[in-house]
Amino acid sequence: MFSELNWRAVFQEHVEACERAFNMSLIVDLDIVNELESMVGRTILGYGLAKPNAAKLAGHVSFWIRKLKPISFAADSRHKYLAINELVGLWVGLSLCKRFGGQGFKMPSERIRVDWISSMRAHSHSPHGSALSFEMLFTP
Repeated sequence: MFSELNWRAVFQEHVEACERAFNMSLIVDLDIVNELESMVGRTILGYGLAKPNAAKLAGHVSFWIRKLKPISFAADSRHKYLAINELVGLWVGLSLCKRFGGQGFKMPSERIRVDWISSMRAHSHSPHGSALSFEMLFTP
């Protein structure tokens, strides 16, 4: 599934949405995005699955966006949001789950999303722990 998944398009969509919503100018470092893709590939192999589900992929992509911080602010940006990588990481993960996760996906409330972003910014997480968080958004 990882090879079928165009998470980069989802990532770009959310970067552009943040620029519009917050009236910011953002820069995406493509070298870091390439590193991010490589790291997702490495950490997702830990499951030993031929086709990990959308939640696992979302967790790993979200984690590495948050960890490697490929997004920065342009010098002429009118506004800044210091947790921009965490915000985009979470939204990319949620979007992947929504698009590829099927009918069982349940979007978390705004309060949970804000708390999740804060936790991603200030606390330790792992790729597998992040994947578990996304797994919990699927109803049995």
